[in-house]
Amino acid sequence: MPSGLALNNLNLGSGITVSLGSDETLTLNGSLVNAGTFTMASGSSLMMGGVGNSGTINIERSITGHGGVAAAGWHLISSPVADQLISTEFVNVTANPMETTVDLYRWSEPEDLWINIKNGSNVYNQGEGETYFSNEASPTFIEGKGYLISYQSSQTKTFSGTPTASSITWSDLTSTDGKSYQGYHLLGNPFPCALQWNPTEDNYWALSNVGGTAKVWNGSGASYGDIVADGYIPSMQGFMVYVDQGTNSITIPTANRVHNSTAWHKDTEMNVIGLTAHDTEGGTWQETVIRFIPDATEGFDMAYDSKFMGGYAPYLYSATAEGNLSTNVLPQLDESLVIPLTFIKNTSDHFYLEAVGLDNLEPQVTVYLHDKVLANSWNLSKNPVYVFTASDS
Repeated sequence: MPSGLALNNLNLGSGITVSLGSDETLTLNGSLVNAGTFTMASGSSLMMGGVGNSGTINIERSITGHGGVAAAGWHLISSPVADQLISTEFVNVTANPMETTVDLYRWSEPEDLWINIKNGSNVYNQGEGETYFSNEASPTFIEGKGYLISYQSSQTKTFSGTPTASSITWSDLTSTDGKSYQGYHLLGNPFPCALQWNPTEDNYWALSNVGGTAKVWNGSGASYGDIVADGYIPSMQGFMVYVDQGTNSITIPTANRVHNSTAWHKDTEMNVIGLTAHDTEGGTWQETVIRFIPDATEGFDMAYDSKFMGGYAPYLYSATAEGNLSTNVLPQLDESLVIPLTFIKNTSDHFYLEAVGLDNLEPQVTVYLHDKVLANSWNLSKNPVYVFTASDS
């Protein structure tokens, strides 16, 4: 099918075969009625109306394997169709033992744990309560929720069903005192197209006591990255949101669906400093972001700031009185500003820190990195890469 088509309705009769290739897009202002075969390749995009849709389409998702490397091959995914069975396409829960090279987790905020679909005996972890994966004999992906998945070898998996075309609202997500990641929940893009996250010009996400920055997993960096307002959440992508109390709500809106493959962080933004700690041995990396917005405060702002979540990469974050921040938004930039950062090594010893966005600061100030161990001041504006080593002590 030609890319970029926009149609009112699409009615496919029995025996008709239609496919969308990778990077191809299709917009249906009305409904999809499918009695034939409709396949979407991984990377394609479909937007459709919410009334009168019927029939099954096949939506492929390519998943890179980890190849035996513990930090590699993890992906946050979500289903773009209703009632998608997990078994046996994604993992076979009836096998005894289950495959040791496949892992599928859900996130439990009350338990502060990733809950595996299999237990320590490689048997389906079925039962009631937060320490079990599901109480269903044949578990399904829940629409609008995210999951963490990993395969040893690269796979192309297929979601089959009627695509989701209605908004999904979550409310009263838990915020459990004393947990390491209190208030964080793993949701998912339930559509076969991208979503614009929390645009500044509308309120379709209807965030109530929900943070204005979402998190996605960077598979190549083995770390979490932040999506700020006007960024994009890819199709079938799981994402973390933060709530600061037990009374809250968030709507995953059809109104913000888009055909878009843009990365969530844009280095050309004004008054945004991106700092990335690179592990040169393991190839992992962790980004932290410092932004300047006049109506922000010096403290923690639900609308702008994002608390740090660690992965396999070295840790790098802004250290503040109200917690460790991966995105730190401040009201004003000037030459006298000092921003405390914390770096914590992973299993590697050789690193470099890279800064981007320094040419897009207003006012145009000189930015220095102060190494407190070596008592060095490094001019990042002149040379944005700082190379260093770190030992376990």
